[in-house]
Amino acid sequence: MTNQNISLIETIRESFGRIVYTHKTHEKMTEIFESKRGWATAGEIIATSLTASGLISLNFYNDNFIKISAALLAFLSLSMALYKSFAMLDNRIGSHQKTAWKLWIMRERYINLISDVSENRISDQEAQKIRDDLQTETHKIYEDAPQTTACAYAKAQKALKKSEDFTFTADEINRFLPKSLKIP
Repeated sequence: MTNQNISLIETIRESFGRIVYTHKTHEKMTEIFESKRGWATAGEIIATSLTASGLISLNFYNDNFIKISAALLAFLSLSMALYKSFAMLDNRIGSHQKTAWKLWIMRERYINLISDVSENRISDQEAQKIRDDLQTETHKIYEDAPQTTACAYAKAQKALKKSEDFTFTADEINRFLPKSLKIP
């Protein structure tokens, strides 16, 4: 391997690392919004159920406490529905999922490029062209990508560094492969 080749691989690996982190951050943003949607939906269901129970009980008991409670619960139920609507949780989830899927494809293409350069299957000039094309495609993905948060990045960092979300042992990979492709 030439010094130029080593430098090329280093820059490709650096870009790959950024893609891995950004991909995982968008996955974590999806999880954050899914959790918020879940809590809002659960709150809405509980508040609606309690409101209905309160209104039904008014047929049997003409109690001001029940009337006030039912009104407050109806307001809470409406608030949860409005939160879900105005927060556009479904849209946000979809945007982050779409971005993560696009970045996953880029991640896989970078892995293949690193492999091709490392094994000298393509020339340095070809690798530079592919790298530049990948960077252009990545930039287009980033232009359309929704914003992420420091919280999502921290969760991604934890998943990648501590939980090793993106790593596999040889045994784990071997379990997915036919016998003829397993490596001891």
